[in-house]
Amino acid sequence: MRLLTRSQFTALLAPPSLARAADLPVRYTVQEKPLKAAIAGTSLTFALFRDSACATTAVQSSSILIENVTFITKIKQFTPKGDTKLPSTDELAVTLSGVTAAGNLYLEVTGTGVVPVGGACQAQAAQVVAPNCVDGIRNQAETDVDCGGPTMCARCAAGRTCVANSDCLSNVCSAGLCH
Repeated sequence: MRLLTRSQFTALLAPPSLARAADLPVRYTVQEKPLKAAIAGTSLTFALFRDSACATTAVQSSSILIENVTFITKIKQFTPKGDTKLPSTDELAVTLSGVTAAGNLYLEVTGTGVVPVGGACQAQAAQVVAPNCVDGIRNQAETDVDCGGPTMCARCAAGRTCVANSDCLSNVCSAGLCH
């Protein structure tokens, strides 16, 4: 059993400051006709939220020029006979960089010509995974990939990076490596 110092225990309780940043592909549906008002140079704001109403503070926000939106795809919606015709719809697709928020995320896009189809706050299929001890990434203060440091991760095997004896299975850290 690994005993933690007071500072290591405090660090565990604090929110992760070294959360893994990821590129997150997002999609948002809008009415086509109003979007045509968005001329080159028009800035659209893509804001990510944790709540399904997009009512809390955004966890990430990026302004992207309309000409830099990765894809603007026309969606053909089916209208049953005798039903009200649906508006012509486009789907905006971009990849947001440096997203660190984990869990389910919701997107709201604002800017000239943006009239959402399907609600202003749209659920995203993709999500960023919270850092953990089996993610294959050196994060959350680990001294090597998925081991060591003031984390709940296992101690590191011989040859792996360490900063203190307590990072190593052998309890021996010398010249930055477990022995």
